[in-house]
Amino acid sequence: MRSIDLGKTRLQLAQEAGLCEGTVMRLEKGVSNTLAIAEVLGVLLDWLCGRIDESGDNVDEDRRPGP
Repeated sequence: MRSIDLGKTRLQLAQEAGLCEGTVMRLEKGVSNTLAIAEVLGVLLDWLCGRIDESGDNVDEDRRPGP
């Protein structure tokens, strides 16, 4: 996990974010699964999340799909 690379434990990250450690663990798994989907589809994670368009340009906040 990136937090370990940045010198934080999962617990420290959770506490600083106001989350429980279990939530951080579930988010980590979700990111891994989402990355796997993007890889299978041959697309960038940012595209899959609606952050960039097909050309790789940033998508404005008001053009992003809602939850």
